[in-house]
Amino acid sequence: MPHLHLRSIRSGFSLIELLTVIGIFSLLLALLLPAVLTSREAARRVHCKSNLHQIMLAQHQYLSIHGVFPDINGHFHLRIADLIESPDPDRFSKSSLYMCPTDAMTTGEIRTGNFCSYFGNTGLKREGYAGRGDGFSGGYRTSLTEWTVVYISDADIKDGLSNTAAVSERLALPSFHVNDVDWSDYPHLWNRLILLTETPRDDLTAMADDCEFHAGSPRVRQYQAIRYNHILPPNNNSCTNGRPFDSNLNFPLSARSLHPGGVNVAMADSSVRFVSENISRDIWWAAGTRRGGETLSLGDE
Repeated sequence: MPHLHLRSIRSGFSLIELLTVIGIFSLLLALLLPAVLTSREAARRVHCKSNLHQIMLAQHQYLSIHGVFPDINGHFHLRIADLIESPDPDRFSKSSLYMCPTDAMTTGEIRTGNFCSYFGNTGLKREGYAGRGDGFSGGYRTSLTEWTVVYISDADIKDGLSNTAAVSERLALPSFHVNDVDWSDYPHLWNRLILLTETPRDDLTAMADDCEFHAGSPRVRQYQAIRYNHILPPNNNSCTNGRPFDSNLNFPLSARSLHPGGVNVAMADSSVRFVSENISRDIWWAAGTRRGGETLSLGDE
C-alpha cells in the first residue's frame, strides 16, 4: 500500500507575522496622525478667521449706521450683537461666534460670554491721559475717576484700514478669575493670565523686556481686561508693569492663541491675517497704531 503524505494545514498567524502587521499599522498611524491633527487645526484656524471676519463686517455695519466704530466700554461685542449673522448668537455658548474653536475648553475652567476669544486693539500709548490709547478701539479712561468715550471713525485711522490691527485673539480667562486663587496650582492656565513684574516702567522697550524676560507668577486676583494691546508680539506674556497694576492701565496685554506659531488678527478693513509670534516688535508696534505713518505687511490673508 502506498504511503499517504499528509500535509498539515495551518491556520492563523505566527507571532512574527502578527508583530509585523502591528508594526505596519503603527507606522501608518504615526504617519497619518500628524496629518489628521494638522488638518483639524487648519480647519479650526479657518473657522477662527471666519469669526473675526464676521465681527469686523458687523463693526463696519455699525460704522455705516453711526458714523463711528463701536467703543470698547462694556465690550464692543455688546454693541454689534444685533448686527451679527451667526448660527449660534448666544454669546455664552462655547460654539458661538465669540469663541475660537481652538480656545474652547470643556473643563469648566473657562468662562465665555464677555470674556471671550476676541478683543479690541487699544494700541500702545497714553497720549497724555490715563489709559487712553492710539489703537483702533475707542472708549478710554481719561482719569482715575472718569471714563470718557473716544469714538473712532475710519477717517481717524490715518495709516489706512489695511495697516491697522482692529481685533485679535486673546485666550479666555478661567471662570474663577475674580477669586483669590493660588495660581501655582494651575500652571496650565498661566498663558491666559497676567503675570507679575516688580518695577513700573514708562519706557515701552523696558516694559516689554521686563515682561518678556523677568515676569514672575500670576497675581492672585486677575484684572478683567476686555482689550489687548501691542506692547509685546503675539503669544508673549501679559504683565502688571509693577505691583499690583500700573495706575494708568498701561501694561502689556498680549494677543494670544493656541494656534501653533501665532494668532489671527482682523485688520480695520475686515481682512484677517495670521501673524507669526516671531514678528519683530517694531512691525507689531506699527500695526497697533492708527496714525503712526507706517505701511507694513503682517502675513497671509
